[in-house]
Amino acid sequence: MLRLTIGLFAQPFTTLPLPPHGTFARKTAVVTGANTGIGLETSRHLLALGAPRVIIGVRNATKGEAAKVSLLKTPGISADAQVEVWDLDQSSFASVKAFCARAAALEKIDYLFLNAGVMSTHFNTTADGWEEILQVNDLSTTLLGLLLLPKLILQSRAASAAAGNSLADADLPRMIITTSGMHVVAPFLERSAPNCLAVLNERSNFEKNRFDRTIQYQNSKLLNVYITRALARLVPHTDGKPLVIVATVDPGLCKSTLGRADTPIPTRILNRLTGYTNEYGSRNLLIAAAGGIEGQGGYYTSMGKLGSPGGLSVGPEGQLLQEKVWTEITTVLREVAPEIGPVVDGSL
Repeated sequence: MLRLTIGLFAQPFTTLPLPPHGTFARKTAVVTGANTGIGLETSRHLLALGAPRVIIGVRNATKGEAAKVSLLKTPGISADAQVEVWDLDQSSFASVKAFCARAAALEKIDYLFLNAGVMSTHFNTTADGWEEILQVNDLSTTLLGLLLLPKLILQSRAASAAAGNSLADADLPRMIITTSGMHVVAPFLERSAPNCLAVLNERSNFEKNRFDRTIQYQNSKLLNVYITRALARLVPHTDGKPLVIVATVDPGLCKSTLGRADTPIPTRILNRLTGYTNEYGSRNLLIAAAGGIEGQGGYYTSMGKLGSPGGLSVGPEGQLLQEKVWTEITTVLREVAPEIGPVVDGSL
């Protein structure tokens, strides 16, 4: 808690420089959860820093088209810049699979920002039978990663073969997963259950936390750290380099629409006092994306630095919990998408 508190009150005094202009030139980026908030501002920065093509994954087409109009008005972007609006509802496994099938047909994906997330203080169940936060933030984020990781690896291998040597760090595909500093305080009391996901999916378990309804969100962000490290572990290496860089990033407490009216009053007050603007917090995603191979499986802090996660993500217990949670998540997803089997088994 002390670490999180210090980080929050340091935010107003933090400088977050953007990567140099041209960093994303000739690159194709895909950003989920991009019609508003951090995802929208990440997309805007990508365009301003030279990306010629940005694909935004949104669950509301009307809002997505409005976001596109806003993005194309960004000062300084290329006249040829393209913004595409793709349907993606992470509360639906079918939608995730359709999105991935479409993305797999792209010539390339240089940057994949898995940013979509929800925070609600009410228990909501998706059509797939999962608590909404758990499905959107964790299960569907993992499914996106597992379905698209093979494409990124094949793309990296092909580019390396064409170049006749291993790629420079700047040319390696990236997968950046948005977590939160709140993972540090996640209690994850369900960790001792035979099946953690099953308990996290129970209404009674969700509603027992009547004094802090953000606990499910905190737990989901802890799981994001586990998921990132597990995905990074699946990536093959060539000449000592990973073929794809997978990292997670904490954008910091931002004045975003995440949670909206459900946001607890103390969090709203803290947000007003110390929160980054969405534009400023999104810089952390760009910093993480521009990082080198030292960030493989790593955690970028809200201060724009490669650091160490905390709480139940570290130490022997953290490692054991990661293995347990990863097994549970992939068991669920093998039923949803059997094609991920070879990926999970390390056949990449």
